[in-house]
Amino acid sequence: MWKTERVALFLFLIAPFSAPSATVLIETRDSQTWETMDFAQRVRIVSVETGLMDSLFDHGHIFFNVYTHTKRSAKRALDQTALNFATEEGAQFLLILMPNKLGVNWRLYEVSEKNLLIRNFSALNKINPELKPRDRWLALGGLLAKDIVNELR
Repeated sequence: MWKTERVALFLFLIAPFSAPSATVLIETRDSQTWETMDFAQRVRIVSVETGLMDSLFDHGHIFFNVYTHTKRSAKRALDQTALNFATEEGAQFLLILMPNKLGVNWRLYEVSEKNLLIRNFSALNKINPELKPRDRWLALGGLLAKDIVNELR
């Protein structure tokens, strides 16, 4: 058997056992614009997103992200706008992140049904306080991803 035929046969045989990948729109929201944020806020947002995206990528999921400057009072309208955008872009899931000093509030929607699957809070105090702030937020993003990956299957 030729080498390429063996590779093709291998891929054909393992395909049924591979976890399906999902497409996820990640929207991070904050009440401040990126330009007016202090350094700690920027580290918090970038690190949580990075930890989350690294884990999603490792599990074979496809994602893209947007940052939204928002006022807290417009949550329902913003969720609808984000769901519409996710639909237009072909995402299967919408993950909304709202980091704060204590952790991350988050919601996960199934886009096609506009169905809220989970609303949760991932607390920073679950992460080792001895770590540098960037590393704590990275770890929190990874922890958050564990909850989300289970729902994407």
